Amino acid sequence: MTQLYTLSSEQLSSQSHYDFGMRAVKSVLMMAGRLKMQEPNTPENVLLIRALRDSNAPKFLSHDLPLFSRIIIDLFPGVTVPFVDYGELQAEIEGDLRRRGFQTVETFVNKVIQVHETMLVRHGMMLVGEAGSGKSTNLKTLGAALSSLHKKGVKDPDNFFRPVDQYALNPKSVSVDELYGRYNELTQEWKNGIVATLVRQTVESDGNGRRKWVVFDGPVDTLWIESMNTVLDDNKVLCLSSGERLNVSADVHMVFEVLDLDQASPATVSRCGMVYMEQVHVGLDALVDTWDETRRNRYKWRPKPKKPKAVRKKKKTTKKKKSRGGQNADAVEGEDIDDNKTAENKDDGQAEKKEDEGTEENNDADEGDEDDGDEDEEIEEEDDDDDDDDEDDKLEEQERENVAEEAKAEEEAEEEDENSRERRNFMDEGMDRIVGVLKRHLRPMLKFVRSKCRCTWPVSDYQFTSSILRLLDALLDKQPELLAEAALSASAAAALDNTIVWSIVWSVGATLSDENSRCVFSDFLINRLQEQGF
Repeated sequence: MTQLYTLSSEQLSSQSHYDFGMRAVKSVLMMAGRLKMQEPNTPENVLLIRALRDSNAPKFLSHDLPLFSRIIIDLFPGVTVPFVDYGELQAEIEGDLRRRGFQTVETFVNKVIQVHETMLVRHGMMLVGEAGSGKSTNLKTLGAALSSLHKKGVKDPDNFFRPVDQYALNPKSVSVDELYGRYNELTQEWKNGIVATLVRQTVESDGNGRRKWVVFDGPVDTLWIESMNTVLDDNKVLCLSSGERLNVSADVHMVFEVLDLDQASPATVSRCGMVYMEQVHVGLDALVDTWDETRRNRYKWRPKPKKPKAVRKKKKTTKKKKSRGGQNADAVEGEDIDDNKTAENKDDGQAEKKEDEGTEENNDADEGDEDDGDEDEEIEEEDDDDDDDDEDDKLEEQERENVAEEAKAEEEAEEEDENSRERRNFMDEGMDRIVGVLKRHLRPMLKFVRSKCRCTWPVSDYQFTSSILRLLDALLDKQPELLAEAALSASAAAALDNTIVWSIVWSVGATLSDENSRCVFSDFLINRLQEQGF
């Protein structure tokens, strides 16, 4: 092990985040011990070589990694070391990337797994790399994958598949006092800073079965990082100026996303696990493919849902019917009452007799009125039946009209869907043309710019590509029919080619610092496009 670190420090490139000291040796021994507990029957030399490889490979640059592998082979000849199978974790990482619209690039997925392996042996770690290398996406993807595996009930030997809470902050956006806390000079009261507040929250929520990642997304310098040394070492204690000491639990990880560690001291570097990320781990093709998929989804053809057929609704008609039996019963009851009154008062003389006669005449009149009422009701019923027949005829006629309108609407919808499908096919041909041009010419063009031209300021390949794609988005949004028309007419195809060239010229050529560089780049671009028959 010591010979490996000696040769690595001598032969590999000098980087600010490389560390081959005693803390690095300790992390290797911790990983080897964990592997021995999980695989007691595996030979120890194989476990040690795997620990050496897995704990050091994440921090090496791409051009140093092959040399480090050769050193291991020379020191341990004839030993074949297998890679750890992260089947379920890897599948979940790839699934989360697809759900978020990203490409499942193998090198990037391996970097996500390396972050997971580093967190198993270090509670403090740093993701080092330039903008566009995928540092933030790495953390978000790993956190989502671990939470999803816990939700599915998947267990791992390290008990690491648990929900993840991430607390992100930019340490350079505030002062050191606002970051850790300070005393009020007037009241002499202590006020907690952002870091103290977040650490206190993690302490109070300890034991809830969730992992907590405090993410420092910003440059590292000696003004604030030195106060984290007691948290990053084995003590895991945050010491505040107030004299308070906050113990950090085992579920808490301190994660730093930085461009470089030029301002960090060796003591800080040795306390953290390192994962170096480069834009080559994502690749320009993945960036173009993601833009292509996003662009195609904007005009994705979907058949229109068919309208449900109209249902004929029959109007319920009510007829006014009266019960004759009830009226006859009332009449009979009235007659019985009058007869009783007549039998009781028949000695009253002629006056009562006249009253009885008058009553009988009234009853006869009532019966006549009832007969007239029955005749009127029969007439009303006949009128209602005629109205119902007319209304049914109207409903049938309306239903026939609705069916005819629906048939016509379905024909129009099918014709429109067919036109949309055909338009989508033409737009796909236009997108294929753009993507093909970018993938053929982008990488050689950027390589030529790096070697033959001078830029006004440092620009990465990722930034060049993103600028080209953003300009293409703006131009295609302004001319939405250009993609479809390019497959139908030569003039539209020429206009699409001019759009691509214009985006490349103003994204790459505009950053060149002198006239000579611009002329050289112009000649190179014209010659290359003409050779490809563009």
